[in-house]
Amino acid sequence: IRGTLVTLSRNYFKWEVNSDKFNIDRIDTSRGPNAMLFGDSSLSGLANLTTKRAQFKKIMTIKLQSDSFGGGRGEFDVNLPIVDKKFAVRLNAFEQDTDQWRDFGQYKRDGIALAATWRPAKGLEIRFEGETGTNDDIFPKSVIRGRVSGWDHVTFVETPGSLSNAAAKAGGVTIEKKKFYMDATRLDDGIWNWIGNGISTGAASYMAVDLAPGNTLIPVLLNEPASLEAEPTYKEMVLPDFSYGALQMASRVKSDYTTYSLFIEKQFSSNFFAEVAANHQEQDRFWHVAGGGPNQVYYDLSKTLPNGYSIDGSWGNPNFLNPFISFLPTVRHEYVESDEIRALALYRIETDWFRQSVGVNVSYREAKGGHFRKSFSITNGSNPDLSHADNRPNVRYYLTDLGQETTYFQDGETYTVGDATLEFVNTDANAAGQAHSQTELKSVLAYLSGSWLQSQRLYTTLGIRRDSYVAASFNNHVWDDVTNVYIRSDLSEEVEDTIDSPSVGIVYHLTDWFSPYANFSKSFVFNDKRQVNYQGNAIAPPIGESKEIGFRFNFGKKFQGSIGYYDSQQENNPAVSNSINNAMRNIYDDLGLGDFGQPWDTQTVFSEGWEIQLVANPSKAWSIRANVAIPEGSTIKGFPSLNKFWDENSASLYSAAAGNDVIAGELEEIEQEIAILESDEVSDSRNNKIVGSLLTRYTFQDGLLDGFMLGGGLKYRGKRLLAGTVDQLVYADPYAEYTLFASYKWSWSSMDFSLQVNVSNPLDDANLRYRSLTSAGLGNSYRLSEPQNVRTTLTVRF
Repeated sequence: IRGTLVTLSRNYFKWEVNSDKFNIDRIDTSRGPNAMLFGDSSLSGLANLTTKRAQFKKIMTIKLQSDSFGGGRGEFDVNLPIVDKKFAVRLNAFEQDTDQWRDFGQYKRDGIALAATWRPAKGLEIRFEGETGTNDDIFPKSVIRGRVSGWDHVTFVETPGSLSNAAAKAGGVTIEKKKFYMDATRLDDGIWNWIGNGISTGAASYMAVDLAPGNTLIPVLLNEPASLEAEPTYKEMVLPDFSYGALQMASRVKSDYTTYSLFIEKQFSSNFFAEVAANHQEQDRFWHVAGGGPNQVYYDLSKTLPNGYSIDGSWGNPNFLNPFISFLPTVRHEYVESDEIRALALYRIETDWFRQSVGVNVSYREAKGGHFRKSFSITNGSNPDLSHADNRPNVRYYLTDLGQETTYFQDGETYTVGDATLEFVNTDANAAGQAHSQTELKSVLAYLSGSWLQSQRLYTTLGIRRDSYVAASFNNHVWDDVTNVYIRSDLSEEVEDTIDSPSVGIVYHLTDWFSPYANFSKSFVFNDKRQVNYQGNAIAPPIGESKEIGFRFNFGKKFQGSIGYYDSQQENNPAVSNSINNAMRNIYDDLGLGDFGQPWDTQTVFSEGWEIQLVANPSKAWSIRANVAIPEGSTIKGFPSLNKFWDENSASLYSAAAGNDVIAGELEEIEQEIAILESDEVSDSRNNKIVGSLLTRYTFQDGLLDGFMLGGGLKYRGKRLLAGTVDQLVYADPYAEYTLFASYKWSWSSMDFSLQVNVSNPLDDANLRYRSLTSAGLGNSYRLSEPQNVRTTLTVRF
């Protein structure tokens, strides 16, 4: 929203874990920095989730849901008042096992939540909430990439050379140069060293191809001609559909989390209220990643197998000219643990001339977290350095083997591939692959909010928040001198600072139907995760300020809305270039430089534009809601850490890639992208040029259709800047997405029933959208809309 991420909180605690919606009672959104009375809030505002608390009434609900993609979900909610108006408990639980539209995609989740409310005395309420859950999700690549490399139809096989590294030399060992590959569906064939295979126009023994609309790849060579002058034969490779995928190329995320909270609220009088609340949350998350650009399709141009290898006595390559996906399996273990406590006091002052609430909120949060990587490595070889790239086999999955049985490599398991033993080993000792941090944040907020004048037509909000933080990063990694196995990370950086964030807002009800408003505020968002930049250092927290003016209007109860103009900017806005990081990972893999990781960087976001919201109720049964945003701002002056990295390393990377057309192409694309990111001349809104949504529903309230509800929604996204030069900008085309829904409610005996059907993408529009371009203006990656999906939900309330 407005070019920056919205802060997510739960019960106004900063939320770090991947919990589910089953225990959520409501969602409140507030725009503008530090817009809420307590809790963190970014430049764009806050989305707060309120959990289901124990109530003093009986509740029992069962919800069953099915998906046309496959699978379903069940939820259970029971609330029991144990002691009338004194003590109540509530239990929520769910289980989900649904498929995604891409091959092998899945959501497997479960969770349970317990809540209790106790009122030991008048005006005093004590609440407890606890929740635990697990996720096991598989996400096939959502973006398909393509690239063309030249080939003059000549391949060759050379004898592998030798390579030594520092660890090997220290042990007096010489390591043979290797480029290991294994077939995902033929593990018994073992691991082959393809280092000596190549094509005459480059070092790679494959050709990457562009993916074109219509499920068809560009024409590829069917057979090698006898000579360069001969006419080659071509064919077109047609994918079954755009849901194609391989289990081995999917990202699998397995996590478990636990959280619990305690709230003590006291109403001393009608004018005086206080609360003390505490929360603990922790999560372990294992992300099985198919690194090395697995969403890019290649063609195997090696006519023969490497020297010394054969299949059934033949040295010919059985996969010659077959398309494949290549990747390096890795595991990223992410963990987070956070404790937060806050105390709030609110006093209400009322006179004939003003009605004001004076409040103070004090909070303290302590958190630690980080991540480390494990690589799929050969552990029974002669190479003593397990972290060396020679021990990491690339996995090939040939698209001609779609549907064949394949193994999903998981952390903690040991696999036998031919004569090799493979397992995930924690060997990635670099700043991008390892990151650990400990942080603490102290916040004090004081505010005054309410109405003035006897008419109460003037409303104001005044506030000041002070945040003091200490952030320690542990990126100075220690590993075994011989095996290079990661041991620990020592303190490398400690930063502390104090930030003040004032806010002021005013609304004047000029008439009963017209109310102008204005506000100014500064924002500060502390990131407990502390992303690492391209130099291995933690990025600074975002700091922003925003100004907004506008007016609200209404014409009775049937039509109301608002029109506003905002102007804001945020420094140190976290930003990541997946296209650059993916390309750098490919280059590092090909050059044997280890794992490049997933570094972040920062941008200064300048965001301004118009926002329009309308709500209409033409009748009691019919409602219409619409909003439109027209951003006019720019995102410029970004990625300073990336620029520094490129200045220091681009020359050596170009030199190391000499003679390799594929890597040279990757480097040129990175250089082009960096030029676009840092060029003021082509800076433009990174948001869509216009964003709008429309939601309408009609509920029949009498007659034969009593209990039926029909509705629909529309989401529109205007054109968006993709790439360009100082002379020309290239934009993605605008697109729209639709949804339809209908429900029927009825009662039988003592039970209430509700049956609802939601249809997303009812027109089943593929809606291909380019996400980035090469320097030649070709589509380098694109994304498709999710196909038509029908979701049916049955809810029974007892």
